[in-house]
Amino acid sequence: MEGLIENNRIDFAKSILYKTIHNGEKYGWVTFYDGGSKIVPFGLLSKIENKDIFQKEVMNDFSNSIASLDIQAIEILIKEVPKIWKYFSDNIEIEKLYNEIVDFRNELLKTYPEDNYAPSIKGNMDDEDLLLETVFFILTLPSDFNYSLYEILLEEYVISTSITKRLLQRLYVEGYFSKYIKLIAILNTKYKNVAIEHKENIIILLNSKRYDISRISSRLLLDIGITPADYIVNETKEVPLVYRMEIEYKPSFFNTKDSDLDHINKKGFLKDTEDPLVYVRLYYTQIRMLSEETGIDIINLAHRVLYLGKDLEFPSWCSSISEEEIRNIYSRRFDLEVSYKRPRNQLVWDAIYFKVL
Repeated sequence: MEGLIENNRIDFAKSILYKTIHNGEKYGWVTFYDGGSKIVPFGLLSKIENKDIFQKEVMNDFSNSIASLDIQAIEILIKEVPKIWKYFSDNIEIEKLYNEIVDFRNELLKTYPEDNYAPSIKGNMDDEDLLLETVFFILTLPSDFNYSLYEILLEEYVISTSITKRLLQRLYVEGYFSKYIKLIAILNTKYKNVAIEHKENIIILLNSKRYDISRISSRLLLDIGITPADYIVNETKEVPLVYRMEIEYKPSFFNTKDSDLDHINKKGFLKDTEDPLVYVRLYYTQIRMLSEETGIDIINLAHRVLYLGKDLEFPSWCSSISEEEIRNIYSRRFDLEVSYKRPRNQLVWDAIYFKVL
């Protein structure tokens, strides 16, 4: 199209642009759906059409389009409308338009159904407490995007020392030991005093049943000049009963030989199963390697992994909800399309990191 304009084939370019605009979907003003199929041709048309004609055309099309948009589309459009203001007029009164949009938004909110059973919430926290609660909530969510917080806390440690110290204390007290020790390890790369201040807790975690926590604790102690071997508690344990049992494996309808897609339902979530080998499928290779090294049958290791994996570091509010419910928290409540940890796979991974033997 730009080639036609450059070659001065203006009438031909106009006819194509007008046809594209008039045949376009009304949702073309909302970039969320198709990238802005209305915005793009109007942008080109603004270069070659008479100003008065163009502004009248764009205003009519925009007005007619938004009249049929649903509430979600309008909410998205409101966020992006400053990008298309330039098409409506040469002199935009931003403050006036902003006030109009606020009024429009408030009218939209009146159409939302009221939940008479929802409790009223009145905040009484100061800024630091509110920030701490927010950071703790995000950090303990079962998702991967929260790891970016570690880098933020490291870079802003000097100005957020008070919040970070309180966050570390709360993570430890409430049993989020892997997040606690990882955050200390990251902060300790620049601020060696962090590990020193938490050395008593680190010594305790050195004897954690989780291999990753134990290893990180050992490295931190070495960094601050403490010999881990002096604090390791040797325990003598009997071989778990499940390793000495003869367990007959009865494959379920969906078994480990099926493809990955066979284990996912139409909504994209893992299908329910009571088959231990299907349950540990994602890390089957690691479990098989353990079996080869120890001589313990894979099915016995799978049962042991399931038992140990019950000790998940998930917040209490989501410890008993389904994968679909966790997904809905992100997509419907927070409008976040981010990766998250499937509860079942996280259970297996946590169990493997335990000293399963």
